[in-house]
Amino acid sequence: MNVQSKQLCLIEPDEAVRSALTSMLMQNGWQVSRDDHAGNLSDWLEQEDPVTLICESRLPDINAEKVLKIAKEKGVPVIFLGHGRDIEAAVELMRKGAIDFFEKPFHQNRLLELLESLVVPVAV
Repeated sequence: MNVQSKQLCLIEPDEAVRSALTSMLMQNGWQVSRDDHAGNLSDWLEQEDPVTLICESRLPDINAEKVLKIAKEKGVPVIFLGHGRDIEAAVELMRKGAIDFFEKPFHQNRLLELLESLVVPVAV
C-alpha cells in the first residue's frame, strides 16, 4: 500500500518561525513549500497539491477567512497558527471549516499527529 505524498504548504511571515517549522516538518518526512505571504494562493495550492495548508492567522496581505475560502475551493484543508487571537475568532475559523487552530507556542507532537491523520493510503 502506498500513501499520499506528504507535501504541505506553509505561510508564516516570521522568518524564524517559518525556518523552525520547516526544519521540524522536514525532519519528520514532510515536503514543505513555504512563503511569508499568501501571494497568488489559489495558483500555488493548485500547483503544489498539498495534503494541507498551515497558515498564520494574521497575514499582512490577506485575512484568515479569505485564505480559508480559497483553500476550500481547492479542496485543501487548513490548519491555522496564531497568537494573540481571541478564542472566539479561532472557534469561528473552525466553524467555517479550518481543521484546527494552534496557539503559538504549541506542542509539535500535536501538530505532527494531526498531519499524519491527513495522509490517506492510496490503492496501487
